[in-house]
Amino acid sequence: MRKLSAITVLVGLAIVMLGSAVSAQTGAVVACGCYCGKTLPPPCSDDACKQACAAPQQNSASALVPRTGDAASDLANLPAEVNWVSRGAVPPVKDQGLCGGDYAFAASGAVDSLHAIFGKGLVSASEQQLLDCTSAYGAHGCNGAGLEDAFKYIVANGMTTSDVYPYLAKNGPCRVNGGPIKIKSYTEIPRGDCKALQAAVARQPVMAAVDATNWSPAYHSGIFSACGTRLNHFVLVVGYTPDYWIVQNSWGTRFGEQGYIRLKRGNTCGVCDLAGYPNY
Repeated sequence: MRKLSAITVLVGLAIVMLGSAVSAQTGAVVACGCYCGKTLPPPCSDDACKQACAAPQQNSASALVPRTGDAASDLANLPAEVNWVSRGAVPPVKDQGLCGGDYAFAASGAVDSLHAIFGKGLVSASEQQLLDCTSAYGAHGCNGAGLEDAFKYIVANGMTTSDVYPYLAKNGPCRVNGGPIKIKSYTEIPRGDCKALQAAVARQPVMAAVDATNWSPAYHSGIFSACGTRLNHFVLVVGYTPDYWIVQNSWGTRFGEQGYIRLKRGNTCGVCDLAGYPNY
């Protein structure tokens, strides 16, 4: 599998509005949507969204219960929309800096989210450990990796947390091998199968490769579709609606919608071409 290296430190404006709902009768704005999944009454403003999204999420115990069976068995009964950010199961947006370690952020984010969904709390698995300790599994540190490289390491060794092994945005020796954060296996989604990606995201956030060539400075907010399918960057798909995928990037909160981008539903930017998720 071709190794994917990152496009590093591309920054956009900090616009957090997801959009607005408009009355079909009057044309007036009746609701405002924020990137975290909260809906507010008008008037719409970035400051209102920032305040709402900064407040602690109130989740019922049932909100984080994973689906039974496997993703394939869920295809016939998928929810119309899912937002793992609003459910409190997505780690904060991070910044990979001048290092092509996007795969480490996407893989660790997928593991963090799985940990939360199974009721074990939202941890912060170490991206730096994945940069430093995965060369035997095919990864190349800040020079990129394949989808499976980080997951193979975690299956074999487990991971430690970012507090124990903090991020340095550069290659280094493996200082802590493995740790208590475990997964049993990982699953790759069939290439180009957007329905299978939807089924997987309905269960948990999913690591996916995309063509991010035009993301900055082009993207600030809204639903984006101006891209090809030449995969060069890993991200975390954290939800969807009938109109778009909700994607967490690793370029810091100044990119796009407070670190997120909405991609038009379908195989926009190749999001359905190379994706996978960890399993407990």
